[in-house]
Formats: sequence, structure tokens, C-alpha cells
Amino acid sequence: MKGDKKEKMKKEEIKRRNLKERGITLVALVVTIIILLILAGVTLNIALSENGLFQRAKGTAKRYENASGNETEILNNLDKTIAELSGEDLRPAIDNDKSYVGKYADLDGDITTAEGIIYADLATDGSGEWGNNGYGKYSYSKETKPLKSYVIGDKVTSDKFGNEELEIISAKKGANGANRFYVMALEDVGSETYYWYKNASGNLNKLEDKTDIEFGKEEPKGKANTEDMIANWNLNGAEGSYGIQDLKDMWGIIKEGNNLSKYGLEWFVPSRAEWSAFGDMIWTKFSKNYSRHNLQLWYWSSSIMSVYDAYCTRFSTGFINGYSVRSNYCVRLSTTF
Repeated sequence: MKGDKKEKMKKEEIKRRNLKERGITLVALVVTIIILLILAGVTLNIALSENGLFQRAKGTAKRYENASGNETEILNNLDKTIAELSGEDLRPAIDNDKSYVGKYADLDGDITTAEGIIYADLATDGSGEWGNNGYGKYSYSKETKPLKSYVIGDKVTSDKFGNEELEIISAKKGANGANRFYVMALEDVGSETYYWYKNASGNLNKLEDKTDIEFGKEEPKGKANTEDMIANWNLNGAEGSYGIQDLKDMWGIIKEGNNLSKYGLEWFVPSRAEWSAFGDMIWTKFSKNYSRHNLQLWYWSSSIMSVYDAYCTRFSTGFINGYSVRSNYCVRLSTTF
């Protein structure tokens, strides 16, 4: 009996000890969990707060990205400056198999402003008709000689051409080769209307080298016509002349104020076909509202139609026809570049 009692007391002692140890273990677990929660909170605060590690890492990445961007911009600007100092043009070259009719022409090399608009591109063949009376037909052939190199810039607007936003084409600096583009000026010569050649009416059969109506192969026909007509007009009634000069004949007006030489280019009164190509381009690529594009109703060409008449444009109805050289119409010049 005594032994059983001792055994029982021993078991109860072990049970109490186990319960005590289990209690201590549970408290330790709870304390551990609390400590871990506190540490987790501190860690999350360090990592995710406004000034935490993640935000700092993001800020560092952003600063690195900005620094990289600034470095790239600095290097690009440096390349551009070096290119400009060396005379190199970084704008993209134009396509040699694509027509750029209807784009602005930068003739003075300032990149940002246009002095004309392209109406024929000799990198391709071109043909068409403006109007339906048979006088507005035109065609030109692809230039077989090596052409100049050109670059294309951003889109610009010109208040001299209805504020149309168009890409601008420039000849590459130092480019050699044949001129690729026919360009029409964006402004008229003078602010009035002029005779073609008032006192030549009835006498336009005297010159052996009559003016031509087409596009030229070696040079623009309008240029050859203009040179021939000015030479004849300068005879002022002498033998071989069409007639005595009149102060309002267009051949005298276009000689004034250096109109025939601007931006290092030679300007001329367009031939019938050259005007036809321009008129066709305006009507098909822009609008028939000619006045919106700073154009007047009538313009002289440099091409003779008969002993009394020369060809001129009529933008209101969109065609070419012949009218008396004693009529009064506007004058606009063309060039190639």
C-alpha cells in the first residue's frame, strides 16, 4: 500500500512538472509571436513607408533613368553640334524612288521656312492633265543624270500657302548633281497685273526660236522661254524685236528687284506644261479653292499660243488657255533645285 501511494505521488509530481513546462513553452511561443509581429511591422515600415527601402529604391532607379536620359540627350546634342560644325546634315535622306510632289521646298537652307512648293519630281516619270480643253496636258521624264542629295525635315506651316502643314525638303549641304525638283514660288511678282508684251500683239511670229510649251530635258523650258523673251524685249523695237517695250510688260517687271536671282537660284516664268503640272497638283492634292493658297485667278505662262496670244492659267475653272498679250494678268515665277 505504501508503495502504491508513493508511486501515485510520483506520477502527480511528473504531471505537475509537465503542465508547468507546457505553460512556459506556450508563454514563450506567444512572446516569440509578439516579437515576430513587432519585427514584421518594423520591417514593413522600413520597406514600405514613404521614405522606406522600396521608395528609396524607386527613387534611385528614377534618378538613374533621368541621368541616363540626360546623358543620352547631352551626347545627342554633342553629336548634333559636331555635325553642324562639320557641315553634316543629320536629317533623314529622301527616297530616290518616291515622288515628293506637294511638299514644301527650303531654298535658302534655313530648314524652318518654305520659299516654294514642289510640283514636279524628276526622280520619277510624271504626266497628267489639268482641265479638259486639251491645253492642260503635261509630261516629264525621269532624270537619267545623277541627282543631288536631299533631306527631309519636320512639318512646317506657311501663311503664304493657306497655313498648310507640310514636310519640308532641303538640298543636302554641299550636294552635287542634277536638280531634282520644279518649285513654284509662294508669292507673286509685284502686287499688280501686267501685260505679257503689249506691243507684240500680231508680231509673235518673228522669232525663229519660238517659245516652247513643254517641260525641258536639259533645262526647264520656262527658263529658256524667259531668257529668249527678255532678250527680245530688250531690243525695244529694233530689228528682230516683237515690238516696243511697255513699262507694264511682265518681262521688265520680273527683272526688277533681283526677281530672277534669289537664294542662288535662277527663276523663270513657267511654260504652259509647267503651269499645268502645278495646277493639277493644286487641284488634286489640295483644293480647288485657289485663293486659299494665295493664288489669283489668272497667271501668264512664258509660252506663245499664236501671233496675238500667249497661254495663261485660269484657276477659277481649272484650265489653261490662250489670251491676248495685251491682257493684264498676274505673274509668278518658278525654279528648279
